[in-house]
Amino acid sequence: MGTVKPLQKHQTRFVSQAVNLQSTKENLMNSKEQKSKDFELRERELQQRERDLRLREIETEIYKEEQQFHQTQKHQKTEGKLKKWGRKLARLGKYLAVVIAVVITIRIAYWLAIVMIVGGLAWLGYEIFWKDDD
Repeated sequence: MGTVKPLQKHQTRFVSQAVNLQSTKENLMNSKEQKSKDFELRERELQQRERDLRLREIETEIYKEEQQFHQTQKHQKTEGKLKKWGRKLARLGKYLAVVIAVVITIRIAYWLAIVMIVGGLAWLGYEIFWKDDD
C-alpha cells in the first residue's frame, strides 16, 4: 500500500480517512458558497464605490454652482468729521423740506375744503330762498 503516515494526537486511521472524504465534499461545497459570498461582497463594495463616486460628482457640481464672485472695490479713505456732519445736515434738511411741504399741502387742502363747504352752503341757500322769487 505504500508508506503509512504516523498518527497525530487524537487521530485514528479509519476515522481520519472518513473525515477526509467528508471534508473534501464540504470543502467543495464551502468553496462554492465562499465564492458566491465573495462575489456578493465584491459586488456590494463595487456598488458602494460607484455610489460614493457619484455623490462626489454631484457635490462638486453643487459647489461649482454655489460659488459666488464679489465685485472688488478700491479701498476708500475714511471720511472726516466735517463731511459726516455735512451729510447728516443734508439729510435733516431734506426731511424738514418734506415735512414743511406736507404741512403746507394740508393747510391748502383745509382752506380749499372750507371754501367748498361755504360755497356749497351759499349755493344751497340761494337755491332755497332766492331762486323761487323770479
